[in-house]
Amino acid sequence: MGGIFTHSNYEYIVEKSVSSIQNAADSFQKKILVSLSSQDIDGLFFLNFPFVGSYPKRFNDYIFKVDGECVYDKFKVFNYPFLNLPLIKLLARFFMSIKALSVKGIKEDDVLIIYSAHLPFIFASFIFRFFSKYKYKIVLFVPDLPEFMSEEQGFLIK
Repeated sequence: MGGIFTHSNYEYIVEKSVSSIQNAADSFQKKILVSLSSQDIDGLFFLNFPFVGSYPKRFNDYIFKVDGECVYDKFKVFNYPFLNLPLIKLLARFFMSIKALSVKGIKEDDVLIIYSAHLPFIFASFIFRFFSKYKYKIVLFVPDLPEFMSEEQGFLIK
């Protein structure tokens, strides 16, 4: 679970983004996917909620509309839409993550890998696991600590 820019959504993201896009996060996640797909593992899939800025300051659409599925390397990628409004975006990603987990059907021996300390992904995976009859493993990649991810120095950070 994470947020990559697939061929089907890349142009949309570039066109609608007001500021820079997260190319480094995209590249790193894709390297992880390529690495995992080089192993002999069946049933790999990726739940995709691309990391884009919120409307209206950083993205020119209040709904991230790209959805559907595509293939990246050996991974089947499932793209999900979400409301892209400040704060509401977090709730929308949370509920869409739970929906995605329930539709894809995770089982006892499965491992859910989450890219980034993104609270909607973390909460959704733990809540879904809590209510699931399966107690699958959860692995969290934390490439950046949230308090150091922004160059902006707001009142609370200072």
